[in-house]
Amino acid sequence: MAEKKNRQSVLAQLKARLAVDDVDVNDAKIYKHVENGPGPGGGKDFRKPKDTKGTLLRILSYAGKNRGLLALIVVMMLISTGCSLVASYFLKPLIDDYIVPLITQPEKDFSALAGQLAILACIYLASAVATYFTSRACMQVAQWSTNAMRQDLFAALQDMPITYFDQHTHGELMSRFSNDADNVQMCLEQGIVQFLSGIITFVGTVALMLALSWKLFIVTVITIALSFGLVRGGGEILQDTVQKAAVLPGDSKRLH
Repeated sequence: MAEKKNRQSVLAQLKARLAVDDVDVNDAKIYKHVENGPGPGGGKDFRKPKDTKGTLLRILSYAGKNRGLLALIVVMMLISTGCSLVASYFLKPLIDDYIVPLITQPEKDFSALAGQLAILACIYLASAVATYFTSRACMQVAQWSTNAMRQDLFAALQDMPITYFDQHTHGELMSRFSNDADNVQMCLEQGIVQFLSGIITFVGTVALMLALSWKLFIVTVITIALSFGLVRGGGEILQDTVQKAAVLPGDSKRLH
């Protein structure tokens, strides 16, 4: 009974919001639409695709058509991340061999330190230039890929039957071309850089740590593993506590 009243309330609110009192509306379809969350044309839709892997591969296939720019992105990303790692490693000898000795010297000569700082500045400059070209190339790949998606989407709409357009609103269709395509473009612009940068930075950092001190690397790995286990275990305990606190008195159902 309560579920039926809730259903009628949701339908009434949705019809009032959409102003469809004079339109024949499929109540079951609307209720399911509200129950699953707003969709295209009515807000964001966070439902997962049926085939996440296949969807990602289809999106990346559009970006893969620009192999020249992708190669440039990889090269520039290697230069940018490599320069950042080299600059981080360069700080140790800079402090130990140039800054610390100057503290104890009665007559201070900053020429050698200035030369090392100039080298460090060049490394950071090379990293900044590589990052700039990486961002420009990613923007071009994302724009070209999104444009190709829109063209394919428009071509697919030409083959759709008339009933398809009767079942889907204009706002929903326009949302596919505008909002959804823009989200894919933003994902490509940022996702490619973050994914490649994360992999290169992780591999480079591990290599530097092993080169400096493999014992300290083992201690770091153990510390991170223990911290991750504690955080995960604490999260599960907190989730169970919240769920138990949300149980209605005298009822086995939980609040949602």
